[in-house]
Amino acid sequence: MKLKDNQAVSLGFFAAIAFPMLIIWFAQNYTKDVQTGAIAILLLAVIAGLTLTDILLSWLLLVLMTIAAAVLLLGYVVIARAAKLILLVSFPIEAVLVFYLQQYIINWHSIGNNKDSINRYVNRFDSNVKLLTTYTARKVYNKIAQNIKSRPDLDLWVHASLIQWTNHEQYAQGNRYEHDQILRQLAKILKQTRLSAEGIYYLGNAEFLILSPEIQDKTISEIDAETDAELNKLKREIPGGIK
Repeated sequence: MKLKDNQAVSLGFFAAIAFPMLIIWFAQNYTKDVQTGAIAILLLAVIAGLTLTDILLSWLLLVLMTIAAAVLLLGYVVIARAAKLILLVSFPIEAVLVFYLQQYIINWHSIGNNKDSINRYVNRFDSNVKLLTTYTARKVYNKIAQNIKSRPDLDLWVHASLIQWTNHEQYAQGNRYEHDQILRQLAKILKQTRLSAEGIYYLGNAEFLILSPEIQDKTISEIDAETDAELNKLKREIPGGIK
């Protein structure tokens, strides 16, 4: 969780505790009925904030605030105006504070439980070029190699092509955004020119791996020529070149 989220949770927790204490402290200046009413309203607000959804809570606040305003402000209730205000605002403020505090805690707990899944996703997928990474490429290649060794009678094979942007580190030092944009352009060309049967993987360090299992040499040569033609169009814009 980010620092600002931690601060929001801390502030919400403090407000959810400090507000009812403040209300009870103010209510002590009035009759027992006002004190009892304030405590009961705060307890109901906590229960509502913990159990209701945002839509149900919104409708409940709207209905109760309308009724309470009509009874306390427009009706004939013999208590001080300040006491009426305390009873009127106690429920909506405390219910909203408890509700949002609960949502923060639930989201925090959910992120903690899914941390391993998030880490696995980050390690296996590059969000910039939108390609699977070395982890998946290694597993696929090992599986293909295992098939080739275990079934020599099938004459299986795989064609591996590596495309690398040379000297990209120097360009990235002062042009990080443009560097990432060029990587996306390279990935887009590969996605458009390669066959769906082929696997395209990003190995990091501006390197792309293409695994082409069980495709004839003639077909691979034609696809390589098409890919090279598209890459050559972009080569002039890429410092360092491509090999």
